[in-house]
Amino acid sequence: MFDIDLMKIKDFIPLLSAIVIAVGWVATYYFNLKLKTRENFIAKTEQDVKNILGHMSAEIRDIWDEEGHIPTQKKALKEFYNKYKAGDSPLYLSTSSLIIDQFKHFQDHYKNYDKDPTLAQLQNVWTSLSILEQTVNKKLKECRKVLFKYYDWYHQLDRLNPIIRLLAEIFRFIYQTVTGLLQLSLFVVLITCTEYIAGNVANSLGNNNFLIILWPYRYYTIFISTALIILWSAAYVVNLSLFRLFINPYPGSSKYTERQIEYQKKSRPFPTFQEGEPPMTSKLKDGILKRGWQRLLDFFHKKF
Repeated sequence: MFDIDLMKIKDFIPLLSAIVIAVGWVATYYFNLKLKTRENFIAKTEQDVKNILGHMSAEIRDIWDEEGHIPTQKKALKEFYNKYKAGDSPLYLSTSSLIIDQFKHFQDHYKNYDKDPTLAQLQNVWTSLSILEQTVNKKLKECRKVLFKYYDWYHQLDRLNPIIRLLAEIFRFIYQTVTGLLQLSLFVVLITCTEYIAGNVANSLGNNNFLIILWPYRYYTIFISTALIILWSAAYVVNLSLFRLFINPYPGSSKYTERQIEYQKKSRPFPTFQEGEPPMTSKLKDGILKRGWQRLLDFFHKKF
């Protein structure tokens, strides 16, 4: 009986070889396609940040910053509108259909306000611009995370002690391996459940010869998947904690404490500030220069 089975297996060797070659070709094609798609995704993301999102974010911010000078603000708003509605607008190459749609709404509100300059139309213009700014800034932040996802890790890793660097690389390899095994085990669980459902459907239709392969080993599959979930969760917590501890620097705050202020004063003395004297802003400097220039012209006009 063993000899007969062995002969049958030998007959299937050419077929198995063809199957292995076909599977290898499909896997190679899939990974090459995935790599090419990833490269194209990164290129498009970089193009969005460089040509669209960065410029739009800065231009909208400049519009809001001119709130103290209405004519300048209106001019900046019109220039923004004309730039991104033009035929050569970089917005047409944006990967975000949401930003394109929101700019379209801003464009419609601006045209309506230009035809009928009422308070309601003006509020619609500023509301649509504010919504567009929020989306642009959010998209810009997301794209930067995609482009520089591993930059902080490699930058900090290069500065560590060689032994600690080796331990960090080993931990990262283990973490990525556990992540891959967890994904594989969850896929097997999904196939097992699908097999069980398909078997029940086949039995209800009168087909009692449905081949069951994975379902008898369901307890082993569930046990392994549960263990991997626990191991991955622990590794994820450790990875996140180490990243925040060693990699993620302090970004700053909207309001600093007295202790933080005094600590920074020790590294670089702050300029003195007289009570009651407003800080010298760019607008104030411009005002002083304009008044000084006007007084100088008046002086020469009276003399000559």
